[in-house]
Amino acid sequence: AERSLDIHTWQAGVSQTWTPHLTTQLTWLGQVLHGFQSNPYRAVRIGKTAAQEHEPTDRARYGLRLAARYWVTPLSAALGVEGRVYRDTWGITALAGEISYDQRLFGEVRLRLRGRYYTQTDAAFYSDDYVLAPSGRYFTGDRELSSMQSVLFGLGVHWEVPAGASGRVLGLLERFVLALKADLLKTYFDNFHYDRAQVPNTLAQVLTLELRAGF
Repeated sequence: AERSLDIHTWQAGVSQTWTPHLTTQLTWLGQVLHGFQSNPYRAVRIGKTAAQEHEPTDRARYGLRLAARYWVTPLSAALGVEGRVYRDTWGITALAGEISYDQRLFGEVRLRLRGRYYTQTDAAFYSDDYVLAPSGRYFTGDRELSSMQSVLFGLGVHWEVPAGASGRVLGLLERFVLALKADLLKTYFDNFHYDRAQVPNTLAQVLTLELRAGF
């Protein structure tokens, strides 16, 4: 069987340079989804039976992001802060804040540190008590639609030879990017449980190696 999903996305943004050291950016993102949005592989226990989760076929969501970066000349570093707010027609409201620090080490090599906090509310139809008291037209077993918070800490080393730079990398590459990033993510779930057990594996360690080259 096939189920369709239509996605329409709009985005607008404006960037402003206030001083030679300070820039800001305001971005708005809107999205409308129509079609099958349930997970066909996820079931929900209703009484003594298991039923495939059933989510609304329509969802509109939008978000607003405000970011600022400040260049610290004595340190050859940049300090960044940003805040994001999100809302959708499923009843989820989310807030996120991030702070980052980019330090130039030597040449085109820089070190990046960042920290982020995220929190969201339940979807309007989310519940984890279907076994005891099933109710409502929609039901889901998606823990990412429950209320949750997460904290992230990241460290990365980035080397880039931009296009148009004098000379070539290895004699033939016009542009070269090499980055190694490590992130530690801890997630907290308020209302999601596996029966009486808490959610396992809420700590994630992500290691990313990025390599890009242009001839």
